Amino acid sequence: MKHKISLLVCACVLSAGLTGCMKDGENSGVTITSQDETLAGIVVTAGDQTTPLYKLFVVNEGQMGTNNASVDFLRFKDGKYVLNSYSQMNDGAALGDVANDCKIYLNSVWVPVTNSGILEVFSAVNEIKIASITIPSPRNVAFYGSYAYVTSYAGAVYGGENRLGALYKVDLNNGQTAGNIEVGYQPEGIAAGENGHLYVANSGGYTAGYDNRLSIINATTFSVEKDIEVAPNLKEVFYDYDNDLVWVTSMGNFNDVHSGIYAINALNGTLLANDEDLAAVRYSCATFPYDGYLYVIGNDNEYDWTGEPAYNLYKINSSTRTVEKKVSFSTSEFGDNHIAPYGICVNPLDGTIYISDAGDYKTPGKVVCYDKNLNFQWETNTGVCPGHMALYALVY
Repeated sequence: MKHKISLLVCACVLSAGLTGCMKDGENSGVTITSQDETLAGIVVTAGDQTTPLYKLFVVNEGQMGTNNASVDFLRFKDGKYVLNSYSQMNDGAALGDVANDCKIYLNSVWVPVTNSGILEVFSAVNEIKIASITIPSPRNVAFYGSYAYVTSYAGAVYGGENRLGALYKVDLNNGQTAGNIEVGYQPEGIAAGENGHLYVANSGGYTAGYDNRLSIINATTFSVEKDIEVAPNLKEVFYDYDNDLVWVTSMGNFNDVHSGIYAINALNGTLLANDEDLAAVRYSCATFPYDGYLYVIGNDNEYDWTGEPAYNLYKINSSTRTVEKKVSFSTSEFGDNHIAPYGICVNPLDGTIYISDAGDYKTPGKVVCYDKNLNFQWETNTGVCPGHMALYALVY
C-alpha cells in the first residue's frame, strides 16, 4: 500500500524541530543526523551502516498508576541503546500512565497511553512530540487509508458496569477524531487488511466470562459487518497479506480454556479449524507474519503457578498453518535471569529476534537479542515493563 505524507505529520514534525541533515550515504543510501545522537547510551552491538533500518523502538508500559511509561531505542548505525529517549527529548516530560502499543506511520511513532487517555504521536527521527490526541482508555492502533484506527475501552473500569468498547478513527490530515463505533467488550488488538476491512480482537477482560468475538469492520462505511466467535479473552490480531488470513491470539480463561492462536479466512470471515500441532500452541506474545512465518512465545504450564515456567518459541508456517519448529527453554537458560517474556519482534531482513522481558512488572526489564538460529547475541536493561517494539526505516 502506498502512503501519502499527511499534513499532520509533515507540518508538525517540521515545527517540532526536524532539522537533521539527510544526504546520500556510501552504502545505505541515506545518512541521518538527529538531535538525539547527543543522548547517552550503551553500545550493545556493532553498528550497521548498510541496513535500511534506522531504529528499533521499545515502548515500556510502566507500572499502573505511577506515570512511568517510557520509550527506548536501538540505533542500528552505531549499535547504541538509549533509555528514556522521549522524556529526554521533550524537556523531561513524562510519556504517561501505561503505554499499550507502538506503531510506526511514515516518520512518526504512535503510542496509545491507556490510563492517561491519550494517543501520543512523536517523531521517529528524534522523539520530539508531535501531538497528543484525546481518546478514552486507548489500547491499540492501526492505519488504513487516511485514518488511524484506535481501540478503546471507552471508559470501562474493572468491577464497574459492563460497557461496550469502541473503535475511534483519527484523521491523519489534521489529527482530529472523526467518529467512533461500538465493538465488543474491552477491545485490544486491531489489524487492517488490504480488502477494506478492519479486525478488532475483543477481550472482555472486565466481564465475568470474557468476550470471544473478533469484530470485522467495513472501513468505508465505518460499521461492524459481523462478529466471529473465536476463543475467550482475545488479545492480538495480525493480517497475513500473503495468505489472506487474519491471525488472532487468545489468553484463554486462566482456568480450563487454554490460550492459543487461531486463523480466520479474511475473504469470507470464517474461523479455520486448527491443525493438531497448532492447537497445542500456548500463547504469551506473538509477532506480525514475516517472510511466511509467525513467531509465538508460550508457556506449557500456564495453569501451574507454583514452579518455574518453561517457555517455548514456536515458528509457525503461515501457509500450511503448522508449527515448523518448537524450541523450549527455561528461564535460567533464557539470557541472564530472563523471567517474563512479554513482547517479541523479528527483523524481516536477517531474522534477528528481539524478546522483551517484563521481569516483575515493577522494576526495569530487559531486551534480549538472538540471531535467527536462536544464538544469544546481547541483552540490555530497559524501562519498566517493556512490551511493545517496532522497527523503523526512514520514509522520505
